[in-house]
Amino acid sequence: MFTLPKSLRFALAGLALVGLTGLLTACAGRTAPSEPLVGTYWRLDSLGGEAAVVGDQQREAHLVFNAAGHVRGSTGCNRLMGRYQHTDDALSFSALGTTRRACSGPLQAQEQDWLDVLSRTRHLARSGDRLVLEDSRERPLATLQATALY
Repeated sequence: MFTLPKSLRFALAGLALVGLTGLLTACAGRTAPSEPLVGTYWRLDSLGGEAAVVGDQQREAHLVFNAAGHVRGSTGCNRLMGRYQHTDDALSFSALGTTRRACSGPLQAQEQDWLDVLSRTRHLARSGDRLVLEDSRERPLATLQATALY
């Protein structure tokens, strides 16, 4: 029977441990994005940890990014438009505006909260078909679900 020298056995065990650690880290971490940021309909799922509100006969709150740095979407009541800047995991919005249709109750509150979240967004995290908007300390503000437009 062939036996490996003790130093080689320790070296191989160390390599196996490093490989296993890397595999476990990858499995526990975020999965790669499956949908591109640009050209995807990003539906608001949760805002401040609460489920998004969708009113009767209303468009759901969402965002669509284009390659020219413009963003459009909905607050759930009013249309939304503006600009965005995205680099690596940094994301910020500017020059945001909305139409001025009257909203009532939960939709009005969601609209204000959604606009506040967009103004405070500084980072994004992606996991599969989910996008998480985060503040300057990388705390989650809102979660969006991807729906491809193609």
